[in-house]
Amino acid sequence: MQGPLWFRILAAEAEKPVTDPTLVAALALSVLTLLSFGLLGFLWRLLPLIAILYTTFWIATPGAATIGMRCTGLTVRRVDGGDPSPLQALLFAALFYALVAVTGWIIMLLPLVTTQHRAAHDYLSGLLVTRGDRLTVF
Repeated sequence: MQGPLWFRILAAEAEKPVTDPTLVAALALSVLTLLSFGLLGFLWRLLPLIAILYTTFWIATPGAATIGMRCTGLTVRRVDGGDPSPLQALLFAALFYALVAVTGWIIMLLPLVTTQHRAAHDYLSGLLVTRGDRLTVF
């Protein structure tokens, strides 16, 4: 398979130890909820924001890639080749997590059948994931 598709899968796996702070936050929230007798239970609604903000932060930085993407040599670019804006990075991350939550990862089969091997959140945010400095659309 051509392009960064397999590298995206590897990047997602490499990201797991880094994104596991969400698990740590969940454990901390469990303790806080118990100690507050449920008064701080509303904080659970904020937990998904950790992953969205993490992804947005790293894609909006000059390297334009999360830590897992950097490990596998991937970078995120606008379709015209420029760096993604913070708003595009936020849209990219929010769409990814929302689409995965709604479809249960089935949406990630889209790159296997499209000619450019891009995911739905790539198309909708106007971004593409490339290997290194390659700016070609696969």
